[in-house]
Amino acid sequence: MLKTFASITLVASAFILASPSPAAAAPSSCRSWKIYDSGNGEGGAAECNGGTGHFRARIYCTADPSNGWGTFYHGTWKLAGRDERSSRYCPDSQPYVVSAGYQTANW
Repeated sequence: MLKTFASITLVASAFILASPSPAAAAPSSCRSWKIYDSGNGEGGAAECNGGTGHFRARIYCTADPSNGWGTFYHGTWKLAGRDERSSRYCPDSQPYVVSAGYQTANW
């Protein structure tokens, strides 16, 4: 009986520790866009002007826009709500940006 009670207490404690606090709000007011820069090539950028947590740009690049095959690349993580932008350019091996988006995290 004591072993069962200890197991239940451990599981309940883990759940309480893993639950996010009310202050941990997700990034909000986010947007992303493609970049076409003659000096750096093609890429994308993102910003989140509200909430808390982190965000980063996520782009999909390809070597041949007609076939659709490519790779996802990510910008650096930035803090939400601080007028910061995350950006990333496509590498020379896959110079064409197909899409630009963003990822968010509550840490």
